[in-house]
Amino acid sequence: MDINAAIIDQRLAPLTEDIRQQAVEELGISEADRLTSLAFVFLCVKTMLDLEDAEAFDCLTEGGGDFM
Repeated sequence: MDINAAIIDQRLAPLTEDIRQQAVEELGISEADRLTSLAFVFLCVKTMLDLEDAEAFDCLTEGGGDFM
């Protein structure tokens, strides 16, 4: 793992715990893999759009990927 990926991974672990309850309540996401993905998207949205936590979480939706 390169240094950039390691830094992001370090940030995701606590962030995942911070959003876990809200993810379950609002989006129905509780699986570890999906929660980690959600935390990554949350971090990207928050950082790139310079939003507070609550505003960034409001931008997230559960897509599910069932298009057929």
